[in-house]
Amino acid sequence: QQQQQQKAGEQQLSEPEDMEMEAGDTDDPPRITQNPVINGNVAMSDGHNNTEEDMEDDTSWRSEATFQFTVERFSRLSESVLSPPCFVRNLPWKIMVMPRFYPDRPHQKSVGFFLQCNAESDSPW
Repeated sequence: QQQQQQKAGEQQLSEPEDMEMEAGDTDDPPRITQNPVINGNVAMSDGHNNTEEDMEDDTSWRSEATFQFTVERFSRLSESVLSPPCFVRNLPWKIMVMPRFYPDRPHQKSVGFFLQCNAESDSPW
């Protein structure tokens, strides 16, 4: 199980990390566990979800947030995956996890992870 945390509004760069097989890994594909998204907001880990009563305390306009994305069976990751959006200043932020493979070094793997904002929006800004 691999977890990545990123604070929206901050950029974090990292070197590629080697992915190693763990004992007990199978050929099953990776399983992505996502925090449930309700009305565009990630549900709180305590089970609290946004309701009409919460509209006065709408978190989509907050100036910062910390959120996490868990990729289970991480060593079987074969394509990029995205977390559910976390809204900061009413913009959707997602964590992207991307496996990296090198044709000239077939036994070496690494992973990239990125914080992306509003990647699918048609908005000009």
